[in-house]
Amino acid sequence: MKLQYCDKAQIYTMDKEFICNADVLGDVEDTATLRFRELVKDCLATDVSVRFLDDLKGMVYCVCHVLEYTEEFDPNLDMMVGRAQCQVVSQDNVVQRRQDVKVSARIQTTADFINEIGNLESAEIMILDISAGGLFCISLREWKDGQIFSANILNTPLPLDCQVLRAQEPDLYDDGFGNGKPQYGYGCRFINLTSHTEAALRKFVFHQELKTRRNRR
Repeated sequence: MKLQYCDKAQIYTMDKEFICNADVLGDVEDTATLRFRELVKDCLATDVSVRFLDDLKGMVYCVCHVLEYTEEFDPNLDMMVGRAQCQVVSQDNVVQRRQDVKVSARIQTTADFINEIGNLESAEIMILDISAGGLFCISLREWKDGQIFSANILNTPLPLDCQVLRAQEPDLYDDGFGNGKPQYGYGCRFINLTSHTEAALRKFVFHQELKTRRNRR
């Protein structure tokens, strides 16, 4: 196993209890260099479960053996940090796109689509959860299964193409979107993704999850 596009990881006990987040310094192969922005000496066991985020390979779960842990002042971060050298003992699994981690979101954007008579139309949508494989959104606009639309989600000039896999009947959502009117719910998958766009999606989802976890602490 070699991870060349990985800069973040999450550390768990062998019982899958979350310990902390970590920066990944350099490539991951037989060993990994981790930096902790909190001092975790008393939390790290000899063996830990590590979930690496690689922009190309997705979520990669490994069992790692902590070889060395030190604490020092990092002038670039202007703070004390922990560092650990870890040996990769085994790889548990790689999460494929259809199994990717899903995170809650609140992203309001515009969807462009071709309507029933072949004209370009736009509709407002609110994305409530997202993964590297797809999203769930709500809208006042009614679509049928199979409808394709494009939406700017990652704050880049390039929109993402989505296809409706399942359409839900109108319902009320406690989100302040739609002025209290019933809205349609849509489970969608991403289509026509380039490897670069998929990598950007994975990074976006991972950082959303980190942000949510920090807000809960």
